[in-house]
Amino acid sequence: MSYNPELPGLEKLKKGSLYNILSAFLAVIFIVLFIVAIFIGETFVTTTVTLSNVTLSNSTSLPTNSSNLAALSLFSIAGILFIVALIIEILGIINLRSGFSLLSGMIQDISVGKTGTTLWIITALLSFLLPVLLVAIGIAISFSTGSTLSGIVGATFLVYVIDGVIFVLGIIANILVGIAFYKLGSVYSSSTVKVGGVLIATSILAFIGFILTYVGLGEVIRRVKGGMSVTQSWSNPLTNIPIAIYQTQPYGTISPNGILTFQVYSTAPATLLSATIEGLNFSTSTFNPQFVPANQNTNVMAYFNTLPITQGAMYRIVITASVNGTIMRFVVNALGT
Repeated sequence: MSYNPELPGLEKLKKGSLYNILSAFLAVIFIVLFIVAIFIGETFVTTTVTLSNVTLSNSTSLPTNSSNLAALSLFSIAGILFIVALIIEILGIINLRSGFSLLSGMIQDISVGKTGTTLWIITALLSFLLPVLLVAIGIAISFSTGSTLSGIVGATFLVYVIDGVIFVLGIIANILVGIAFYKLGSVYSSSTVKVGGVLIATSILAFIGFILTYVGLGEVIRRVKGGMSVTQSWSNPLTNIPIAIYQTQPYGTISPNGILTFQVYSTAPATLLSATIEGLNFSTSTFNPQFVPANQNTNVMAYFNTLPITQGAMYRIVITASVNGTIMRFVVNALGT
């Protein structure tokens, strides 16, 4: 069975959907544990105040101490779950962004999903920086006005402003990601992915939406592995020009830190898939950029691990690319630096 260049992008999107499902599930558990911990903590405080006015034996206070310990334990577990959920969510964003990026060279208008994930990253950064900004601006206002109250009021106002920005950006991000999934479902004739995209765009039902996109993408991937391909419907607008991709410079450069640089030209839109150094058997699938537009010279960097490169030696690197849906290979010559 021939390799289909659409698979890496689809599998990244499926993995990203799964990560978002797991992250949301852990977030729900975190909220439940947090609420329970607060309830137990309040019970502990109330019991402590009551016991301070009544003379009781030492054994009577044991349940109170146990409640306090239980509350602290739940807070700790909730905190750990929050961190794990955050890490999984970041992995989900990275995989979704990578998936949309890989498929943007093959499916029109799907790049809005990449824009949506960028907005998610911005909202995450704002959320992380919010406490620091609040303290810094609150202190600055206090010093400038000579009033602590002014600092508190200013910081509170900033909370509402930044929360509003985060809220709006989050909604826009969900809408863009939802549109991308809807477009993907339309291209692959998957109503499950389309409905998932619509639910993601609503933000409120995004959890259910990602479940549907995960299930739908599984079916799409099975069909693609069976021979279905959207890239086969592409056609080169310049039908009289043969499809070709090649290095335009006499040679590029390759360094011991694993960075290969070269210039490439393609007569049709192309996606770089892999690079293998002959004689060293080192390979990579990481390029910047990964997509090569048609009919223009494009400077590309490929990233390997550390390499045993000899300065001044010439190396041959075999590049595999999907050019207008056709898998092609070409050789890049690179000088060791």
